[in-house]
Amino acid sequence: MCRAALRITISSNTASPRLSSLDISINQTDFHSACNSASDDPAAAAEQLVHLAGARNPTVLCELAYLCLTAPIGRVGTRSSLRSVAIILLDQVIADFPKYSRAYCVKGQALLPPEHGGWAEPTLKQDCVEIAYDLFSKAEQLQCFEGMFLKGRLLVTSTPVHNSDRMSALGFELVRRAAFEGRIAQAFVFVAANYEYPGKYAPSLFTSLAELGEMERQKVIFDLYNRAAQLGYAAALNDIGTSVELAYAGIAANFDQARRYYLRAAKGGYTDAFENLGNLYETGMGHKDKRRIDLRKALHFYHLGAHLRSVNCAHYLATLYDEGVQNVLKRDVRMAERLYVLSMNLANDNHDEKMASAALKDLCRCYITSIKTSVPESVECRRAMARMNELLGEKSVKQMLLVVEKSIVRALKERRKAPLEKLVHSRNSGRILRTARDVLRGTRAGNLKVREKRLVHLFGRHNARTMADYGVSKSRRFRAQSLSKLKGERECADVVC
Repeated sequence: MCRAALRITISSNTASPRLSSLDISINQTDFHSACNSASDDPAAAAEQLVHLAGARNPTVLCELAYLCLTAPIGRVGTRSSLRSVAIILLDQVIADFPKYSRAYCVKGQALLPPEHGGWAEPTLKQDCVEIAYDLFSKAEQLQCFEGMFLKGRLLVTSTPVHNSDRMSALGFELVRRAAFEGRIAQAFVFVAANYEYPGKYAPSLFTSLAELGEMERQKVIFDLYNRAAQLGYAAALNDIGTSVELAYAGIAANFDQARRYYLRAAKGGYTDAFENLGNLYETGMGHKDKRRIDLRKALHFYHLGAHLRSVNCAHYLATLYDEGVQNVLKRDVRMAERLYVLSMNLANDNHDEKMASAALKDLCRCYITSIKTSVPESVECRRAMARMNELLGEKSVKQMLLVVEKSIVRALKERRKAPLEKLVHSRNSGRILRTARDVLRGTRAGNLKVREKRLVHLFGRHNARTMADYGVSKSRRFRAQSLSKLKGERECADVVC
């Protein structure tokens, strides 16, 4: 039986606009097995990858290291181990081929935190940033425009650290040279992004377009993205698709054209393009073309993105499963929980604290809803409580549930739903309040003991008695209103007769 093979196209980005390429085939099962073993023994995993490649070709080894740093491989949550494998491979390349500039570039990025465009942990020491700078400088000395760009970008992004206008200006000049002389696609995108959103690193460097009108400024920025897209850079293709979708720089909005750019970006390895494809079909290009709305296709692209480990796709898909989509997707709490966990782990792998925090909050909201809408001590309730205790600790969970219980009481007695909606979202708050009203009316409890347990479970021991009395008075008032309404209807019927 023939085993599946993983084909990898290896490109070395040199000063020439033409990219030299090399194809290799690696057994897919063995490749993933080597990546999965990285957390146990990074050195053994690196040696196994070298053996699978079949030769100590610097281009092949460098691309394998790049895949370990960026591709959706290995177990979720083991990206730091794969980073160690990548550095071992790159050290071998640098030792055996000291004039291969690409290895210095990739290793430097492996040592940098995300704020400088790298893939390392944000808490990395300053020494690693200095080592990365030296590696980029060596690549630049070897006449590598990619090294020139990375060195310049590091000088610009380090402006808050060195606080030197001269060094920032030098960095910007290196980036511009790498873009216009070396035709480095990343350099075009970096300049365009900083012109579009000036003020992030060195505001004074990116204000030269301020004198132009808004439309002229947008055209200059779009031209820079377009130059990078013509070089086949996936992130730039995605930006062009967004420009076409939003009618940026005076371009006519076109659904099919935006879709083509997003698909090219996705095929090029830019997984967040799947999120844009899903959003394109979900909203009909921002409600500009509602005839093209197709929720099933939107879900298809979100699923593809989540499978390829896009944090945004996994999180958005989790939200859809949590809420359900009418006539398209049935609500599935278990699937939503799994996707929230996946999104949180992927965000931690990418050192994206903002997305990890958002996924954790949504996961806790999902668990709180399960706890408050299920029967006390049921399997579902115990499971949700155990998962929350694992994530936050028992003390934090008790405090959180206490706040939720007070919010439920306020929502019922004072009709102030905002605090509860802030804690669990509007749709989840509606489910919790419907369950609470049913318990107060006695429709969800077979006998007094069961009803008492549910009152304690929903409102807490300190609020249970108060809410029981509130429920009785509410029921009496409801019966009185119903009787008076019925009496009024009868009187009206007598008059008519």
